[in-house]
Amino acid sequence: CKAHVERGTTFEIDDFGENYHIERTREHQAYYFGEVGVTLYGCMLRIRVEDLSDQYLGPNEKAKLLALFKSLGRLPIVLIAHIIISEDLHHDAAFVQHVNSKIIPEWLAKVAAPGVVIERREKCSDGAPNQYKLAEMVLWTSKQKASGKPAIRWSFRGTAHGKDDSDPELGVHKNAADRWQLRAGEGEVAKLFTPRDFYLFASDQMRELKEDFFTKKKGVGIYRREFHWIPNKGAEAINRRISGCNRLGDVGIKKLHFFEDIGRPGFVGIRERSCHQCPDACAVGKFSECKHNARCGHYRVLELSPKTALRAVSTRTTRENGAVDFAERCKEGAFFVTDITLSSSEKFTMYAVHKDSMLREADEATCGDNQGQLAVKQGEAVIDGVRFSCVSAGGTIFASTGIEVVVPVRHILAFDLDMQELDPSRCSARVASGRVRKWQLSTDGHAEIQRLLSETLEDCVAAAVENVSGRS
Repeated sequence: CKAHVERGTTFEIDDFGENYHIERTREHQAYYFGEVGVTLYGCMLRIRVEDLSDQYLGPNEKAKLLALFKSLGRLPIVLIAHIIISEDLHHDAAFVQHVNSKIIPEWLAKVAAPGVVIERREKCSDGAPNQYKLAEMVLWTSKQKASGKPAIRWSFRGTAHGKDDSDPELGVHKNAADRWQLRAGEGEVAKLFTPRDFYLFASDQMRELKEDFFTKKKGVGIYRREFHWIPNKGAEAINRRISGCNRLGDVGIKKLHFFEDIGRPGFVGIRERSCHQCPDACAVGKFSECKHNARCGHYRVLELSPKTALRAVSTRTTRENGAVDFAERCKEGAFFVTDITLSSSEKFTMYAVHKDSMLREADEATCGDNQGQLAVKQGEAVIDGVRFSCVSAGGTIFASTGIEVVVPVRHILAFDLDMQELDPSRCSARVASGRVRKWQLSTDGHAEIQRLLSETLEDCVAAAVENVSGRS
């Protein structure tokens, strides 16, 4: 909990704030219908002073803080307010995962003292069903330690505004932005026009706290503020291709108020309720010694059931993000589909990842040919695949051609395909050894690919119409 943060751990409270709406000081009536919103996300992070580097704190600052907390008779724990500002207005699990898999872990690695490794992050949030309390978040949590990031232990509280440190802190920034807008002088429409303007204002005007603020608050207020920006487009934008997860067995997400990463992807430790009253037991992971097992439930390990349905993308932005994610983690033999074909009779081309393939940048540009090689731009992301051909036109059974192809990830249409190797007919071992191995694409997978091809064609037609309209 807040008062018992151990070395090598953090205690974090996450919450979305209500969107801030940028209102111009001198606004034309028509702008009412073009209102600009800003997403504010707060991560109130508590960490031990000893775990922070001198470079981050400043000269002699660590000694001053340790002396202050010693005089107060409390553990040296400081609160760092992380304010995430974005033009992406979707408050969902993908946003939460982006913040907690990229922004916060990278910051922790940067500010940790030499020799200090943050091994666990204690997370607390409300139970919003489309942001935190859903099976996809449990599955994502189970993968953090295995991916080299700190393990996460997540617990829930009530869903309402004003119940944590985040809401009042985000309210301070909204109020400050309103006051800043009122400073627009004669001839100025406003000071802030876009979410990026809000971020630049906050990071410049709100970062510094009064020198004696933390001391007067007796070490319980905000020690520092950190600001982070998430754009709506580009490489730093949120990738919403998150891993799906089926229902949590016999538990159900509504009854689950505590889960933690145990270092095995697809498995989590769970209890019906979290306990914050056993600093010598629950706080250090000794749940069997908890005095409140009758109320909180006994600790056990739950196996998750990830969804294995076809993963596909149908827009340019999500296609690029999803394809890169697939290329980074793909293993030998994983099947994927591109929308580039060799003949008009084919609608898509099937590939399997080559055994020595890895995501890389193309060394040089190459031209496509009628043997199946694709056109590649110098420097673009590519992977190596083995091309498969359909046994019968329009069918769902494929066999390897043995042709190795360099595939630009921008052409990948669908991946993680459900392909089953066909069992050879009963015959002698000599005959079976000479047969070509074949794989069959599931009916649902084939139908989904056809749907994606149709959507891609519609997008191209719409873009062409928009281009012609713009010229006229």
